[in-house]
Amino acid sequence: MSEALKYRQEIDGLRAIAVIPVIFFHAGISGFSGGYIGVDVFFVISGFLITQLLIVEIKSEEFSFQRFYERRARRLLPALFLVLLFSIICSWLLLTPESLVSFSKSLLSVLAFSSNFFFWSESGYFDTASELKPLLHTWSLAVEEQFYLVFPFFCLFLAKITYVRGFFVLCAIVVLSLIASEILVRLIPSAAFFLAPTRIWELLFGSVCFYLGVLLKNRASRPVSEFLGVLGLGLIFFSVISFNQDTPVPGLIAFIPVLGAGLVLIFCHRTSLTGRFLCIRCVSFIGLISYSAYLWHQPILSFYRQFSGHLDLTYLEAFLCIALTFFLAIFSWSFIEKPFRKNMDLFNLRRFTFITIGFSVIFLSFATFSIFTDGGLYRFREYIRGSVGHEEFLSTLDDEFLDCRPLTVLDTANRWQGIARCKQSKNGYPDVVILGDSHAEHLFPGLASVLPEKNVVYYQRGGVPFHNNEKFSMIYDELLSNNENQIVLIAFDYALRFSNQSGVYRNDFVDSIGKLLSAGKEVVLVGDVPRFRVAPEMCKYRRINDVDPIPSILCMVNSLQAYEQRMVFDPLLSGISEELGVDYLDVFPAFCDDKGCSLSQDDQLLYRDPGHLSWAGSKVVGAYMKRRIMF
Repeated sequence: MSEALKYRQEIDGLRAIAVIPVIFFHAGISGFSGGYIGVDVFFVISGFLITQLLIVEIKSEEFSFQRFYERRARRLLPALFLVLLFSIICSWLLLTPESLVSFSKSLLSVLAFSSNFFFWSESGYFDTASELKPLLHTWSLAVEEQFYLVFPFFCLFLAKITYVRGFFVLCAIVVLSLIASEILVRLIPSAAFFLAPTRIWELLFGSVCFYLGVLLKNRASRPVSEFLGVLGLGLIFFSVISFNQDTPVPGLIAFIPVLGAGLVLIFCHRTSLTGRFLCIRCVSFIGLISYSAYLWHQPILSFYRQFSGHLDLTYLEAFLCIALTFFLAIFSWSFIEKPFRKNMDLFNLRRFTFITIGFSVIFLSFATFSIFTDGGLYRFREYIRGSVGHEEFLSTLDDEFLDCRPLTVLDTANRWQGIARCKQSKNGYPDVVILGDSHAEHLFPGLASVLPEKNVVYYQRGGVPFHNNEKFSMIYDELLSNNENQIVLIAFDYALRFSNQSGVYRNDFVDSIGKLLSAGKEVVLVGDVPRFRVAPEMCKYRRINDVDPIPSILCMVNSLQAYEQRMVFDPLLSGISEELGVDYLDVFPAFCDDKGCSLSQDDQLLYRDPGHLSWAGSKVVGAYMKRRIMF
């Protein structure tokens, strides 16, 4: 074996220093606010080792593209496929349909070595939702895989020039990539974080370290080497402790941990002070299993959060997840990583290729099936009927109620997949008319159920329900000419429809109500319902397994937020009510108490999306309205 390729135990120790902060950061352990920089350290190590391997083999004329990519595949794929298999089983059991679709798309991106692009397109790395993405961490693998695709060709060029020239070429590219990273991290932080062009400098800095090590040839004195090795570790530890979610990485500031890793790689050896620390058996062993530990930690933490509903883990929960991570890492390192890399008789190239293709087909099939079945929505079909999602709500309306009358109104109704969004509870002229947009529509099933003696109808269109809105012209023609004694409830998305135009719309609103009053209609203004920040599925599907819902921070609106939401429409509706002498009903009390407003009551979810009621929610508000309006 070439001297340059001898095993260095201290590098495994450095891997441990990289992986532990990453895991602790994702587990939410205090004191590791910058733990994510462990990935930056991994990039430097990878760049160092790959450059060493390629340059030495090319210069000795032992390099083979096939052998290089086979080694990379044997190093990365077996353990990754085991974790993916575990993840698809857990995702099917634990994830909501919407989350399962997202997971399946991320699974496809992993198979295509492009998960960094996928997660960049979805959201930022530090968003709350990122804690619930089982494969988020694979973005860094995608960056490395993209690097491996092109770097061997570049090394063919490097091997033809002297080490000095190669060193300066690499330094130039590092500087250009770092400048691009610093610019982009200010303009589009998520792109800078996830994409390879702004990460390539970290990998190539590892290459620079290899070249610098060759050029120095241990010329630094022992005291200098000792100092620089300790300084390197100190820079990494400083970054782990002092960086946080607001630190603009991977910009210039990321050079601190990257430089630290480089100093350790260049100046640390087994007999140095830093080397002796990194070569402690338990430290270097963690480095040996670091790849598996990195693969396992995010799915375990994510699925536990999905299962328990706790985004913020207690120290006990975090400890148990971390312990399970290292247990599974030891298992996969012992029985998956090592056999596939070293047992060439059992896992020869032909068998390895067959296994790789086979598992890829399984993952591809699962992802495709999940996406085309809307995340396996049929698993919850009976449970969510009429509850979560617009499809269930509207199809159940169509099953349970009649199309509205008269035909002149029905013919101009909005339609969804052939279903007319205009229903009534009985034949004949309606007694109670709900007029507005989708925020009027979601009141209908509940009101119809609590008023069985009445014929309730809803007339829904997109836009403001005013007589001068041509979408509602046919409806107003009917209401103003039918001579029926009717109660007209007006409700719509005030926050959306009145945005920046309340002054203009108020006059049209008053005029429309006046016309209805002149036609003998009784008019009631109905306030909007509370809005939430989270998809209701996040609070609902867990109940299938009798698991506690996600905590109130996601499934609740606190009293201050409720007040701010009401103030969007309450002064307007109260003013119109007083001016025209019509009733105004605030429905917030149906959902809220002194502490705030909830997505659920009595184990029933009241919403089908963050702003629209489910059937259960419609019945709650219908019962509330019946108690306060003389129908």
